[in-house]
Amino acid sequence: MVSRTRRAEQLAIIGCGAVVEEFYVGKLNDLSGEGWTLLFVDADASRARALALRFQHAEALTSLDQVLDRASHATVATPPASHYAICSQLLGAGVHVLCEKPFVINPAEGYNLVQQAAASGLKLHVNQTRRWFPASLIIKKLVAEGALGELTSIRIREGSRFNWPTKTAFHSQPNLARHGILSDFGAHIFDLLAWMLGHPLDAIEVNHDGYAGPEATVHAKFFIGQVTCEAVMTWLINVPARIQFVGTKGQAIIDDDCNRALLQANGEMRPLPGVKRYTAYQGIVADVIEAFLAGSDYESVATASSVMPSIEFLDRAYTIARPDLPLVTTIGSSTL
Repeated sequence: MVSRTRRAEQLAIIGCGAVVEEFYVGKLNDLSGEGWTLLFVDADASRARALALRFQHAEALTSLDQVLDRASHATVATPPASHYAICSQLLGAGVHVLCEKPFVINPAEGYNLVQQAAASGLKLHVNQTRRWFPASLIIKKLVAEGALGELTSIRIREGSRFNWPTKTAFHSQPNLARHGILSDFGAHIFDLLAWMLGHPLDAIEVNHDGYAGPEATVHAKFFIGQVTCEAVMTWLINVPARIQFVGTKGQAIIDDDCNRALLQANGEMRPLPGVKRYTAYQGIVADVIEAFLAGSDYESVATASSVMPSIEFLDRAYTIARPDLPLVTTIGSSTL
């Protein structure tokens, strides 16, 4: 039962770790100035308090129960294994939810949350930032219009040395997350492709180097509809993000960390004009939060139901994955 004391402009921030500190603070500062009350919730009281002290209208709390009858909206930025229980409790209390990726670990849990939100008429969004890049939107439109002809293959390459300032080290703890880079970069990449092409993904072969812990390098082969796809992702070396779409009439590329779109013209790959650049992820997250609070149906909004194809794919990929890449990966940029 939702309390009648709930006020419309109270936003609960569940989890006060690196994601919030790195990407949320700018937008939260704007919201605080606009009259929103920010309710920071973390089991580490000092962490919640340190964030709350930075804003005009904010409180630090240590229990989810303390916001259930107050907040109208909530963001969930806790380790992935906790997403299902937290989102379910928030939805059960009548709170709209924006969850960090990966949305859930178990597909059945994801579908349960989708049904719960729908039954209560609540928003349940996921922070899938790569949908918001104009380059992604442009190539999605070109593919849908048949500008590349019939797609035949997609090739993905991406790598960066892992340096995320995690507070919980959840990437390396099986009780907090499933595994490593496949659920980290993969949660972005596979959602983006499923959204752009409008088809489910079917895993063929997945190899990684996670013999005794989280995988740092993954080589995956899969289908999207009839399109053959290959992805190599690594946390060990820096490889500029690049997605290459090859069709019967030409090809297109998203690169520069999704900030540039290129199209083959007269045998040359040329940048498409008019692509707005995001200079930092804080700008994308600000747009994601704004759309969530406004109830926007903008095409880049990642509803939980639209994210489920990628969650199912990740579950299948981990099921068939084999640890048979070298323990110390020496994949060079030419291979990637």
